[in-house]
Amino acid sequence: MAMKSKKSKQQKSLEIPHKKPRKSQKNPQPKLTSEQKTENQALSRVRIFVENAIASIKRFNILVHAFRNRKATMEDDVIALCAGLLNFLLL
Repeated sequence: MAMKSKKSKQQKSLEIPHKKPRKSQKNPQPKLTSEQKTENQALSRVRIFVENAIASIKRFNILVHAFRNRKATMEDDVIALCAGLLNFLLL
């Protein structure tokens, strides 16, 4: 059986930070605007928490190595279990 992807009802857009423009003859010293810098800083504040959460979940050794179980929903169950254990440890 082929695995069907689950689409959430509410899809979020991917927010990518603003990049500094390339240097050119017309713009020899490219800079981001203050509004773009503020948006990048706000995005990085959120990204830090997400990256730390992913790193914390990777401490569970079962998620780091190749998963060799044949049950279709077992991967989702293991990730949910690891996330629940992490939340329990953080309380």
